[in-house]
Amino acid sequence: MVFQKLFFIFNMIQQLKLNASPFLKDVFITTLASFVVTLCMVLTISILARSLGPELFGAYSLARRFVGFMFPLTTFGLGITLTRYLALSINDESRGKYFHAATIIYMVVALFSVLLGIIFHRPLTVIIFRDVAYTKLYYLSLFMLIGISFYTLLYSYYRGTNRMRMANMWNVLTIGIFPLFISLFSIYCENLEIIFLLMCLAFYLTIGPIVLAYRKMKIVFLQIHKIEIKEMLHYSTPRLPGQMFFAGLLAIGPFCTPYFGSISDAGLMAIGQSIFLVMQFSVSGFGLVALPKISEMTAKGHKFVLEARINDVLEMVFHCSLFLVVQCFIWSDKIVLIWLGNKYTNAVPIIQIFLLSLCPYLLYVMLRSVIDAVEVKAYNTLNTFVSLVIAFFVTVILGYSGWGVLGIAIGSSTGFALLGGLTVVFISRRFNITILKFNNLVAIILNAIFAAIVLTFKAYLLSNTGLINLLFIMLISVIICLSMYFFVLYRFKVKWIHELRKRLGLGCSF
Repeated sequence: MVFQKLFFIFNMIQQLKLNASPFLKDVFITTLASFVVTLCMVLTISILARSLGPELFGAYSLARRFVGFMFPLTTFGLGITLTRYLALSINDESRGKYFHAATIIYMVVALFSVLLGIIFHRPLTVIIFRDVAYTKLYYLSLFMLIGISFYTLLYSYYRGTNRMRMANMWNVLTIGIFPLFISLFSIYCENLEIIFLLMCLAFYLTIGPIVLAYRKMKIVFLQIHKIEIKEMLHYSTPRLPGQMFFAGLLAIGPFCTPYFGSISDAGLMAIGQSIFLVMQFSVSGFGLVALPKISEMTAKGHKFVLEARINDVLEMVFHCSLFLVVQCFIWSDKIVLIWLGNKYTNAVPIIQIFLLSLCPYLLYVMLRSVIDAVEVKAYNTLNTFVSLVIAFFVTVILGYSGWGVLGIAIGSSTGFALLGGLTVVFISRRFNITILKFNNLVAIILNAIFAAIVLTFKAYLLSNTGLINLLFIMLISVIICLSMYFFVLYRFKVKWIHELRKRLGLGCSF
């Protein structure tokens, strides 16, 4: 019933007669879906943190981070690969071969990884949780890895076949709505293993559509397509280390925290990193839609059009993320108070540290699909490796120097900032884009002015304000500043704003 209602809502939205290009329509719908997922994630974290308490929430955070770290390995990095090759396929027969080849690789790699995880369960449990009491949670993490493999296979299939509506539906349900409803169960039951098991089962619901896809494409399950398997492995294998390195960047903070603090501190680190995950889902619409589209444009040789669009995207992400970082940094203490309550006030400085690297991180999230689409060589792998090594050394040095959780946060944040910087440098050289522009200087000055005004307003007028009124004032303040920000950028003739306005009004192809 929930699925049917959501499907109806998204179908109605797509039927709206927006006079925009098909690409922008897909970006809009995908961004809307990402917004719903983001909202669900925020509420899920809030409910679990409040109901489970700092220690159990810390254990939950470590389990999810372990799943996130192992995910690229168990899927062998085929999420992007399958999407790309399905988008480049010329007919249903070719798509069926790639889809079946990806399924075989998924099954072999995932089962082998989980088998190794079972064999070495005791040492891995101690390494991750620092306590064998969490062995059941560790086994459930392995069970979730298999389920996420099924979900990734289905999601990549819909993306690669240009059915973003179905991809968005399953993304909203599996990543957003189902975990939110399951988290409500934690209010009445504090059994972490049961809650985690229910979240695992949500991913296994994607098996049904996968079976239907097999029947639709008339795939013979026992037939092995060696050429397609070899071709996909040739593309994904060099990128697998990059995805593992990126997962390592996210895992450094939570995994190191129990060694320099407690398992409760791991929850604080996860809350700080959740800002990254929430914002990543908020801007992921472009990257999800852009990969197959840019792959198609690259194949057709539309070089100059592609360069112009990427230049606009780079400028847009910098302007928007800079505003977002400044406002979130100013209001971070109030956000934590409203979101998680008084128990997690220690998370405020950690969140602020991660916010300092949010702008380059969002640039990486938006532009990594561009690099994967235009280059067969895995440049993202090198960038993530360098960032991971630097982050690891900074984290360990600060951890042993007595900085504790703050040192771990600084080390992890340094890696994300470096990754974003390396990505921007590569894109700038590859597409002849100039980073230092007058418009970017204008954006920096505007944000400095807004910061001074909001800080003054916050210090003198918000000393004794209730939570509801505080939330309302925050929203009004951000909306006013954002409106003025875009208006001034528009008056300065910033290109991406005018391009977006023009493309929403004219039927363009990209």
